Amino acid sequence: MRVKFTAHAKFKLQLYGLSEESVKDALLTADTVRDTRFGRKMAIKLLDDHVIVIVYEELDESLKVITVYPTRKRRIIKWLR
Repeated sequence: MRVKFTAHAKFKLQLYGLSEESVKDALLTADTVRDTRFGRKMAIKLLDDHVIVIVYEELDESLKVITVYPTRKRRIIKWLR
């Protein structure tokens, strides 16, 4: 599936030192996906020392990443249940 990034998401990638490829992999192999506001979804991927949270929209034939950020597991533990 094709993955597009908004300008804001690209800024966040640069800010946190993440690559588009690593975010695509995390998005497509997310540990959990939750519905959020405005019809968007939140994908959460557990990594060795942190968690990546990706907010995105499902379009007809692609996914549009709105924002992405790393966080600590304890901050999102409620979403992992």
